[in-house]
Amino acid sequence: MDKRKVGQIRRSMEKALESVREEWELELVIKTIRFSGTGFKVTLEASEIDADGSNATQKKDWSEAVSLGCVKEEWLGMVLKGGYKVTGYNWNARKNCILLNKEGKEYKTSKKSIERELQFRAVTGHLNDTKAVKKEMRE
Repeated sequence: MDKRKVGQIRRSMEKALESVREEWELELVIKTIRFSGTGFKVTLEASEIDADGSNATQKKDWSEAVSLGCVKEEWLGMVLKGGYKVTGYNWNARKNCILLNKEGKEYKTSKKSIERELQFRAVTGHLNDTKAVKKEMRE
C-alpha cells in the first residue's frame, strides 16, 4: 500500500459516502487515513444537518460558547473579508477556535482576528460591505 493508492481509495470512499450523506442527511468527513504496507485506518467524522443546511454539532457548540461568553451570537453566519463564513466553534482548539467555511473547505481562525475585523469595519463605517473595505485599504 502506498500514498497514491490510499489517495485513490479516499476518492472512492468519498463517492460511496455521498449516497449515505443524502439518505441520512449527515455531514460525513473523512479526516485522517493512516496506512502501512498492508492496510490502513480511517477516521470518519459525522454530524447531523439542520433544516437550514448547517452542521448541528457546530451550532450546538456555538450556543454553548455564547452562553459562556466566549463568542457573540451575531458572529455565527457572518461573512468575513475574503468570503470566509463563520460556521462554528471548536472546543478542542485553544487559540484558533472559530471555524470558517469558504467554498466548501473548512478553515480556522482566532477570536481576536474577528474582533479586529469588526473594529476595522466600525472605524471605516463599512459594517457589511467587504468591497468597500478592500477599496478603503487600497487608498
